Amino acid sequence: MPPDAPPFVLPFSGNPLDRAGDRRADPAWLAGRREAPEARFLLLWRGQPLLEGEAGEENTSLAFVGSGTVAALGAAAEETVFLGLDGETPIFARDVSALDEPLAALAPGLKGSGHFRDARECLPLLAAPQLAILAQAKALIDWHARHPFCSRCGAKTEAADSGYRRRCGACGTDHFPRTDPCVIMLVVKEGACLLARNKRFGVAHTYSTLAGFMEPGESIEDAVRREVFEEAGIETGAVRYFGTQPWPFPASLMIGCYAEAATHDIRIDGNEIIAARWLERAIVRRLIAGEDFEDVKLPRRQAIAYHLIRNWAEQ
Repeated sequence: MPPDAPPFVLPFSGNPLDRAGDRRADPAWLAGRREAPEARFLLLWRGQPLLEGEAGEENTSLAFVGSGTVAALGAAAEETVFLGLDGETPIFARDVSALDEPLAALAPGLKGSGHFRDARECLPLLAAPQLAILAQAKALIDWHARHPFCSRCGAKTEAADSGYRRRCGACGTDHFPRTDPCVIMLVVKEGACLLARNKRFGVAHTYSTLAGFMEPGESIEDAVRREVFEEAGIETGAVRYFGTQPWPFPASLMIGCYAEAATHDIRIDGNEIIAARWLERAIVRRLIAGEDFEDVKLPRRQAIAYHLIRNWAEQ
């Protein structure tokens, strides 16, 4: 039987920062932290974080710049959000998407070389704590970029509470960052698991777990059973929680589960899912070990789907 929780930290989780939720609504305290000489800023340009080193380097890390560098950008830098405290060091994220040539503008403040890289490409490159900080920063910056106007009256909104709220000055409505819950589940039955190919995978032969967004009024268990039946025609019974993974593309929370199948015959929806098959545990173990098996490839190791599969295969 799969354990209830993973014995490790999933990528994008395990954020090491103290978010200081009891202080960040204090404008004076926040201003002091933002202007402090020890303050550090993670810059994002059109969703891409600034990394140390040259583009293409494998061993790299997030690049944090000082408050002087950010101040020199002036109006070119857009939204700033407070991420938390690393000990006594305040950490912020800043959107610099308005810059056409961000590296040229930042060059005077960089200690060495740097480059912006797609956040998905950072998955195998960054240490777990930095991935978690990146997830927080990217999700917040994306939310601000997508919600400049009030959904109630259409007026322009302004950021508040260090970036964790937007306030409409016209109607007084408060808007808060959203996280979209998504269930992701490995369906298991009698020593086999159900893996499927989504049409979004393109020509890749990746087989993964089923997944889908939760709908209003659903429990996690209800969402798991509905999604499995809609996508694969399988009826499921018991649902067991595994773990969660923040997924900042743009701001989802992947809720990992195991679902016990009550039926066996597969009926794919033909819309999202283009192929599905049962694989025995021994075959899955071979795939995890790097062996080839027909046209099946497992998902990337940084995704919760892979850990659901591996955790089950090791039982």
